[in-house]
Amino acid sequence: MASDFTTQGPLKEYAFIPLEIIQGVSLNLKVSLTYIDDSGEEKPYNLSGCSLFFACRKTADSEEADIEKSTGQNSIEIVDALQGTVSVPLIPEDTLNLVPGKYIYEILLESSDLKRYIPVRGSIKVLRSVVRPSAGGSP
Repeated sequence: MASDFTTQGPLKEYAFIPLEIIQGVSLNLKVSLTYIDDSGEEKPYNLSGCSLFFACRKTADSEEADIEKSTGQNSIEIVDALQGTVSVPLIPEDTLNLVPGKYIYEILLESSDLKRYIPVRGSIKVLRSVVRPSAGGSP
């Protein structure tokens, strides 16, 4: 499952992407960052030299993030810097112990000139898994 979006202006507005995931299941959030240039043409955001950060919390006021990822930890992949394509993989270990319910997340982009933008924000609905594998790996 992948989600793609475009945003108006170099990240003047953010895209809101709601997600739904089952505890302990993988999900790859794939986004393409674009902007509208001065002539009104849509262009991919060049991510060369940029850093990206992902955080998921129960609420914006939660002290600790339930999931954190960044390009510096090699847990966010810039798939194509010149095309503005990013992949944020959520792996089973990220969601296995989350309490079912609604969470919020953001992707923060820090440009090479250290300006910060929030190009993506959304909600994650975590569902309880019906299948509970045993220690041996089979249900």
